[in-house]
Amino acid sequence: MKVLSTKPTILFIALSLLISSLSIAQNIIYKGEKSYPSTDSWEFKLNSEASHDASLLISVAKISHTSGFLSLSVTGFFFEQSTITGPVMIYLYNGKVLTILNRISHDNVDRSITSLFSLNDMQLKQLANYNISRIRFSASGDNFSADNIYTSEYVDPNGFRSTITNTNPTAADIKELFNY
Repeated sequence: MKVLSTKPTILFIALSLLISSLSIAQNIIYKGEKSYPSTDSWEFKLNSEASHDASLLISVAKISHTSGFLSLSVTGFFFEQSTITGPVMIYLYNGKVLTILNRISHDNVDRSITSLFSLNDMQLKQLANYNISRIRFSASGDNFSADNIYTSEYVDPNGFRSTITNTNPTAADIKELFNY
């Protein structure tokens, strides 16, 4: 009986674990049948009383080195039959405001609504240099008589609304995704 060497077996196991952990850690956003690399999702807490059970998840996807899109997803009973509409206002910690107008896609599935908005090179560079402090967006649908406007603030991993710039990873994540 031939005994297998432990070095190749250990190497194979180590490589298998590395490959599986890399594939699990990949962030991808789908638009139709196409997939795009993206940042982690960041949770922003909605400030509205009517949406106390809802949260806003935000991520940025890379289409090319100079273009991408912003993904906004809201979950919660109140938003089931809704659509996120534009414009989206992004308030940065440096005081600047980015206005995002071009919605390129939207979907409503599993009690979650998601809209994708295109981002140009200038907007991406601003987002890569300054953390997002607040988001303002509109939603319309069966539960609304007209467009309702919502604001949301970044929530740190401990569940607290963060007013401290260095606990918010949005700029660093975007900078890493676009290799700025």
